[in-house]
Amino acid sequence: WPNDRRMRSVICQPLVKSGNLVCILYLENNLAPGVFTECRTEMLDILAPQAAASLDAARLYKELGEENTRRARAETALRQARADLARAAQLTVMGELAASITHEVNQPLTTIASYAEAGTRWLKRPEPDVAEALAALESIRSGAMRAGGIVKALRSLARQTTTPSPIALNGLIRDVLQLATTEFEVHQVRLTTDLQPGGIAVLGDAVQLQQVVLNLVSNAIDAMAGLPEDRR
Repeated sequence: WPNDRRMRSVICQPLVKSGNLVCILYLENNLAPGVFTECRTEMLDILAPQAAASLDAARLYKELGEENTRRARAETALRQARADLARAAQLTVMGELAASITHEVNQPLTTIASYAEAGTRWLKRPEPDVAEALAALESIRSGAMRAGGIVKALRSLARQTTTPSPIALNGLIRDVLQLATTEFEVHQVRLTTDLQPGGIAVLGDAVQLQQVVLNLVSNAIDAMAGLPEDRR
């Protein structure tokens, strides 16, 4: 050792708690020899178990704090995952409805265009057929009303949030069925509704309830695919 680092006295004291080594206490004195007398080492022997217990308690407290931190982070991550799942479910519902909406909007628009062209032809004849032209106008009016109903249903769904709120089930069911009309027609399924007069209001998540209704309708249509058309 260099002259300024020469050890004159040194002691190593193990700190043990319940038979387990917690750490080793290392002390040195570079000024005088024989500093750690028998009396002082006996005092260290008395204090060592208390120091070991204190250090072990500090270690446990630190680990407990770290565990609580990890648990808090895990709970935060779980809440975030649930929120992301809820948003994903909402997007899934709207995505599934988007196909029906596209069909539903296109159908009345195509009907309106076809009957407008037919009505024009009836009126441009040398002898205009007013009755046929009026029938075409009536079909145009029906198509416009159907398109308006689709837009109204879409607006109703767009206003819904994932916050639990009072929901009129009859209106929610009608909105979803309105948007699924094309699916019924494509698969030649007849739909009858038997809703309770006056309706029922519940407190819940409108988007999730819409998904339930849509899933029930889709499953029912799929389940009847093998039946004769007059039994669907």
